[in-house]
Amino acid sequence: MAHGRTHGGVIAVCSPRPPSPPEEMDNLLRERRTILLLLIEGVEDSRNLGFTLRSADALGVDAVLLKKHIWDFDPVEVSRAASGAWDSLPLFKVDRGAEEIDHLRRSGVLLWGCVPGSRRPVWDVDLRGRVCLAIGGEKRGLSAVVRERCDGFVTIPMREGATSLSLSAAATVVLAEAARQRSVRPAP
Repeated sequence: MAHGRTHGGVIAVCSPRPPSPPEEMDNLLRERRTILLLLIEGVEDSRNLGFTLRSADALGVDAVLLKKHIWDFDPVEVSRAASGAWDSLPLFKVDRGAEEIDHLRRSGVLLWGCVPGSRRPVWDVDLRGRVCLAIGGEKRGLSAVVRERCDGFVTIPMREGATSLSLSAAATVVLAEAARQRSVRPAP
């Protein structure tokens, strides 16, 4: 039954992880003065998603919003790469994005889209308050629904001629900047 040789003599049979209930997001938004959310879309690889969740957990993300197709990934592959974050982070399923994002914005959450070519480097934006960072996959980036609702766009400056970063690497860079800002000085 085990997929590999490192099972250690133990196998657990589990059901797939369900998304966190929407009421949990409402509680987070109501109870927290500052909040750091991550919206992920366009992921093509289950391990890339797992690595992204691992970084999100390590860098203080309060919850992750995942587009509905992401729930079709092999949970074993995601969980293995996430190294526990798949089980510990609140993960919310986003059906189309519009309603969920509008709800966040009505709750005072700023949505920053991370896109190549933006003129504003991520470290020039205040990420200390109520923030959601939206990151898209390497092929399609952010959807039009998400882009239309962004309060602004940021980029990770790279050397000229560099093609791009993987979704997990880009997420780690922008989340590390948010964590740095939040540790240096509290939100106003």
